[in-house]
Amino acid sequence: MVAKALDSSTSAHWQLDSYEGGDMVAVDTGRLSCSADGSGVYSIDGGESKLSATSEFSPGGSAEETMPADIQAAGGTATDEELFSAEGDESWEIDSGETPTDYRIDETIARQVNCSHITAALAEAELEYDGTGEAAGVPADRWRGEATVSTLAEHAKGFAAQDYGQLTDMDLGKARLEIELWIDAENRPVVYYQHLSPQQSGLQDRWFAMTLTEWDEAEEVTAP
Repeated sequence: MVAKALDSSTSAHWQLDSYEGGDMVAVDTGRLSCSADGSGVYSIDGGESKLSATSEFSPGGSAEETMPADIQAAGGTATDEELFSAEGDESWEIDSGETPTDYRIDETIARQVNCSHITAALAEAELEYDGTGEAAGVPADRWRGEATVSTLAEHAKGFAAQDYGQLTDMDLGKARLEIELWIDAENRPVVYYQHLSPQQSGLQDRWFAMTLTEWDEAEEVTAP
């Protein structure tokens, strides 16, 4: 039902909170359109990269005031095959190694703002119902579980597959990711949260949360 709900001709606003150690949480925004198979198109708001002292997804913390980040997103659009420039007149294939410096942050964002994280979790994660509450201001059911990097990689597409592939190349294919998925009354995902703990990876703490709101308020996101 969730995959079917994703397969629409409209889009959702996304906010990405991500943390890979250090003192700050990175916050980025844009719009996306998803298909039932996990493919998608993702526009990134240029110049909107911010940092936050905490996030509602941080352990024991709630969202604080954000501040501009030193590195700003260029405002590209990503598909499952390539990243386009803000003007749409240039593009770079995944894994080509040719992405310009100005678009490196867009490439990093696109690895995490990806519909196939959700569809891969639905296919492979051991999700169990964990009650009803509120997420992003709407009533939603909470599902929690775990999955290994390698099993999610089998169903991931585009930049998400690249991200899981990098972890697998680091011999972390068997590492278990904590997953949390909030679903609204119309079977649409509201929050997708993923956490790779230092105990599993031997690295610094690593998590991201993708919040999806404003469904049906804008036309489908398409590639240039």
